Amino acid sequence: STNCFSTQLMIHFQKLQIIMKKIKEPIWMFKMKEKFEKQEYKDLTEFMADFRLMIENCYRYNGPDHFVSKKAQKLETMMKQKIAFLSRELRE
Repeated sequence: STNCFSTQLMIHFQKLQIIMKKIKEPIWMFKMKEKFEKQEYKDLTEFMADFRLMIENCYRYNGPDHFVSKKAQKLETMMKQKIAFLSRELRE
């Protein structure tokens, strides 16, 4: 029904407002993929800045003990390991 839809829409909007209060610079994986495909990253440093921002946003929104934050921690560790294998030229 229309009433149910409008209630869900209102709840979604309220959640979005809460997120936007906590997260000043939103970034997510799909957005990073788009930026990569459009060659908007000049170098690995810019990509990693967005990656780090995404992880920090996750911690900020969910709190450090949330299961999503725990997954983000694992992802961050994995990314650091992968970056360590890159040649020095690519890392700088």
